[in-house]
Amino acid sequence: MPIPPPSLVILAAGRSRRYGRLKQLDPIGPGGAALLDYSIYDAVEAGFGSIVIVVAQGREPEFDEHLEAPRRAGIDIRLAVQDDRGPLVDPRWASVRQKPWGTGYALLCARGSVTGAFGVCNADDFYGAGAFETLVEALGRGGPAACIVPFLLRETLSERGGVSRGLCRVSDEGRLLDIHEGLELRRSDEVDASAVVGVDVRGHALTTSLDAPVSMNLWGFQPTVWPLLGAGFEEFLAGSPGEEDEFYLSEFVGRAIDRGLVACDVLPAGSGWLGVTFPGDRAPVAEALAKRTESRPYPPRLWGPTTPETGGDECS
Repeated sequence: MPIPPPSLVILAAGRSRRYGRLKQLDPIGPGGAALLDYSIYDAVEAGFGSIVIVVAQGREPEFDEHLEAPRRAGIDIRLAVQDDRGPLVDPRWASVRQKPWGTGYALLCARGSVTGAFGVCNADDFYGAGAFETLVEALGRGGPAACIVPFLLRETLSERGGVSRGLCRVSDEGRLLDIHEGLELRRSDEVDASAVVGVDVRGHALTTSLDAPVSMNLWGFQPTVWPLLGAGFEEFLAGSPGEEDEFYLSEFVGRAIDRGLVACDVLPAGSGWLGVTFPGDRAPVAEALAKRTESRPYPPRLWGPTTPETGGDECS
């Protein structure tokens, strides 16, 4: 029996506090495309069979309106609601917690919408077609419970402030040995021209290299990961987390590896990443997407019929 194509879970429930508006739907690309649209387009082209988008409670109408065009094009897109005070959370936290619970919890909110193997990505990152092709091929082979497409840290920094990245340590055999979240990562010429400085999730200072492989949350998982993820979140809650503590997907994978519960293949690194964290990131990303359209990796309109002469007749 043939293996059904994997689903892609897109995490889109972030609050965009530093960006100043809902960056997940910001029409950055030509024809009004958001970064979310490029991930959907590339994923479907690569062979993902369905898309599940995790959105914040109350945002469903905005996303439904934005997704009308790809749905008309026949793409199977469903929404999963991230309710930060919902049934996945211990009731004793519901009245005191204001901040979202993190990427690991966001993924848990999609559990009822996914069957079989699946990929995960962020809605506010552009990964490129090659990264999704690499991921869907790996998921089709089966293999260990997890895999990741990393990027080099130098490609993912912002000139406008510190960013969060999952710092990876990889074995000679291509397995992920551990991964730890680095926060407020930025270049530091004061330390070394090739150095990046920041802090870990406990606030301890760290220094790493520009060429360090990092997670941009482009993961692949087999369905065996779901009970482990659920147990990991319960353990997180049992540790009495503070208001600023988050259940990071990267930290969950790292702990599962440490305990021998999960093996994770590190796939060939992606390239050409784009993303927006700060308002000043928007203009260079828009310029880069326009250049990709001019060189024809993408049609001027992602959804609907297009020709080189007319550029299509449907808007996204």
